[in-house]
Amino acid sequence: MTTPRISAPRWLLSLAAWSVLLVAGLAGASQASAQETGPQIRLRYATFDPLRSTPVVPPELRLPPMQNDETGRFLLQFQGPVRRAWVQAVQATGVVFEEYVPEYAFVVRTTLRQAASLPGRFSFVRWTGAFHPAYKIDPLLAQQQGAGQLIARTETAAEGQALA
Repeated sequence: MTTPRISAPRWLLSLAAWSVLLVAGLAGASQASAQETGPQIRLRYATFDPLRSTPVVPPELRLPPMQNDETGRFLLQFQGPVRRAWVQAVQATGVVFEEYVPEYAFVVRTTLRQAASLPGRFSFVRWTGAFHPAYKIDPLLAQQQGAGQLIARTETAAEGQALA
């Protein structure tokens, strides 16, 4: 007894082959596009790839101008998933790590000069930039109008430093 053979028209086989190639191509293109943008910094205020652009911040909510040796708060983003050795190497230069920020970033306390030098000094530091006071504001709070109740989290400033 022989098994009946099922045959499909050639055009149907060609269509199936082209469909597979098209889907594979689209998947590859979207993956390449995601790799081109790099890791995002995800704050409540905004999500951005700092190598492409940073969020617009109103002048009154920007970090005030600093002298090179002034200490302030900055964002530091690593190239990829954070490694303990990377954190330790940066800490050894006097940088203080305060809190983690997705993806691969931290709020750090250091001088302007030190923050600016880190990406050139360590290949695993992708970017450093100002941690503007605006970055701490939830957009929903900024939209509120009128009186309301808030719970505020305070931070301690380094000796002789003002809080932003």
